[in-house]
Amino acid sequence: MKKLLLFSITLVLGSLSYAQSTTAISVDAILKPTGTVFIDGSGTGSVLTDIMITITNNDPSSTNFGVGSNFNYNVKLDGVKLDDPDLGGTEWVKTIALAVDANQSYDVTLTNSWAASTQPGSHELCVSLERIVVLVSPFLYNNTDANKEFCSDFTFDWATSVGDLSKANISKITTSGDLMTVFVKNTNQNVQINVLSITGQTVKTVLPNAGGQNFYQNIDISDLTSGVYIVTIQTENGISAAKKVFIQ
Repeated sequence: MKKLLLFSITLVLGSLSYAQSTTAISVDAILKPTGTVFIDGSGTGSVLTDIMITITNNDPSSTNFGVGSNFNYNVKLDGVKLDDPDLGGTEWVKTIALAVDANQSYDVTLTNSWAASTQPGSHELCVSLERIVVLVSPFLYNNTDANKEFCSDFTFDWATSVGDLSKANISKITTSGDLMTVFVKNTNQNVQINVLSITGQTVKTVLPNAGGQNFYQNIDISDLTSGVYIVTIQTENGISAAKKVFIQ
C-alpha cells in the first residue's frame, strides 16, 4: 500500500506543471544513530534503528512551506544510497507535520524502522535534503544550501551483555593452544555454548555435560583459524550473555 501511494504521488508530480524556486535549509545534525549501536547477541543482527536529524531554515524569504509539504531526502550509508524502509525507493519522501519558520531548527524523524547494518565496525551515515514539493500550490523548491548534507560516523559492535534472562554470566574465557576454556557462573538452567564468527555465523555449538552453579567448559578450537570470535551462552530462555575472544 505504501509503495502504491508513493507511485501515485510520483505520477501526480510528473503530470503537474509547477513553479520552481530555490531555498536554503541545512541538515545540521544526525541525532540517531549515534555512538555505538549493538548487534544482538544471537548473531542475526536484527536491530531496528531510528534515523533522526535536525534541519534549519536559513532562508528568510521562505517562512512557511505549508503543513503537508513533501521534504525529499537522500540517505547514504558508506556512500551507498539506502532505500526508504517506509515507502521504498532511494529518495525518502517525508511529509512534514509543521510549518518551517525562518531561522528555526526542527528535529525530524526520517524512520523508526531502519534495518541497520550488521557489519561490526565504523560506518558513515549521510543525509541530504534535496528539495521540497508543495502539492497544494503546486510549487517546487530546490535546496541550494551549502550545508544541505550532513554526515556522521557511528559504530556497530556486538553487545557484551544481551539481557539477563537467567542471571548467567561468562566470567572468564581463556585460550591455550587448541583449547578454549569458558567459565560460566550463576546459572540454574541447561545451557548451550555457541562460538560465532565475527560475521555472525555459528562455527561451533557445545552442550555442556553439567549445568548448575559455576562450571567450566573446555572447547576444542584446533579447526578454527586465527581471528575474532563471539562466544555466547544460550539458556532455556534465550541468549543471556556474549563476549568477544581473539583466537591466535
